[in-house]
Amino acid sequence: MGAATVLLYVARAPDPLISGIVVDSPFAKFSELFKQLAKSFRVPDFFTKSFYDFARKTVEELYGFDLEKLNPVDGLEKVKIPAIFVHAINDNLIPISHSKMVYEKYGGPKESQWFPVDYSEDAHNAPRTPSVKDAIMAFMKRVCFPKAD
Repeated sequence: MGAATVLLYVARAPDPLISGIVVDSPFAKFSELFKQLAKSFRVPDFFTKSFYDFARKTVEELYGFDLEKLNPVDGLEKVKIPAIFVHAINDNLIPISHSKMVYEKYGGPKESQWFPVDYSEDAHNAPRTPSVKDAIMAFMKRVCFPKAD
């Protein structure tokens, strides 16, 4: 949820206190991710739809929030904050297609680190490779400590 939360926040309005963001394995649209996860666990479509509709109604009643609006990809065209996107190519929780969709819509300066991991069961939570960590650190140094002209 961290990447999704950051994207939802920066899409709302510019924040002069944010110099750059690291977007690690975001989802683009919650409803799509929900359906993809259900399919990966071989949940029948009729049950997936029923459960999603129940969850959506429950969340709306309890918290006043519509899950259909949980789409970090929306509104990113206007964002101008620099971002680095990282995602495991073989992520088995959030497919990399979500990151790529968000990356394409993102309006600010951006770079990406798509990387393979050797974890077959939990690629989503696998440690980031040294090259990815180095890229993130270099990005943060550039955006947080720009050289004075």
